[in-house]
Amino acid sequence: MNSLLSLLVEEIRGNLEGKSTEELLAIWKDNNRDEWREEAFEAIRLILLQREQTVPDQDPTPIHPSSLPPNERAAYLQGYNDYKLSIQGNVPSISKSYYNPPVEGEAVYKAGWEKAAEEYHEQLASREGGAAIILGIVAIVSGIIVILIMGTGWEDAQGDERAWRGRATIMGMGLLVFGIFILIRGLKTR
Repeated sequence: MNSLLSLLVEEIRGNLEGKSTEELLAIWKDNNRDEWREEAFEAIRLILLQREQTVPDQDPTPIHPSSLPPNERAAYLQGYNDYKLSIQGNVPSISKSYYNPPVEGEAVYKAGWEKAAEEYHEQLASREGGAAIILGIVAIVSGIIVILIMGTGWEDAQGDERAWRGRATIMGMGLLVFGIFILIRGLKTR
């Protein structure tokens, strides 16, 4: 390591010394090269070794298609687009496989396929969370309406007002509890 690079690693190391071992391990393992410089990873590695920690494997660096050579970029985009085709509502036939990597570039094709799958699953989870939020709100509002309107004094056919109010209040409370539960679940999903 040249002396200028050494000085930079030592300066970064001094700045990172105050972080806990858990924080440093998380940064190391995440391997986010957009957020941290190569010299920071070297400094973290040295700190972990100094603290007598085993330096774990890092997550693979995410592939950015713009940084790939043209033939690999084409394979990445082919994998991305092939996944999108496979989920367009067409039920893939057993004889037709949408996963069709080129002979050269299978790794970047797979990375494109997995990126599209990740985006699709995030979008699906967001939609499911939104639907649950709406259902929860509708149930809560319905519960309040049942309690306020129906539980306030309608008489049944025999004139037994209290029995009707009690049933309406229980039904309204059930809707409220159900609505709150679904609303919380929807918020956690988003």
